[in-house]
Amino acid sequence: MTISLTVIIIEATGNVSYGLPIIVVVLFAKWVGDYFNEGLYDIHIEMKHIPLLPWEPPPVACHQLCATDIMTRKIQCFRRLQKASLLVFGSTNQNLIRSHL
Repeated sequence: MTISLTVIIIEATGNVSYGLPIIVVVLFAKWVGDYFNEGLYDIHIEMKHIPLLPWEPPPVACHQLCATDIMTRKIQCFRRLQKASLLVFGSTNQNLIRSHL
């Protein structure tokens, strides 16, 4: 975002010689803004309760959880072209769904 904002400001002023001071000011403003509060998009995501994965995985997922802990052997297979009613009602249990390609 800082580079695009710098390019927009440089094009608006019409003078490329202001490029370095403008990018320094934009970077400094971004650092100050990030230090004091979250980003605008992050605030709106929290306000609307949109589910979003965090940047870092939970500590349990890093070292103690293996793929075999969440896998199942009861796999349901569906054809490539399948009726939606069979997909919705056929997948009510928590088995993995794999489609044949």
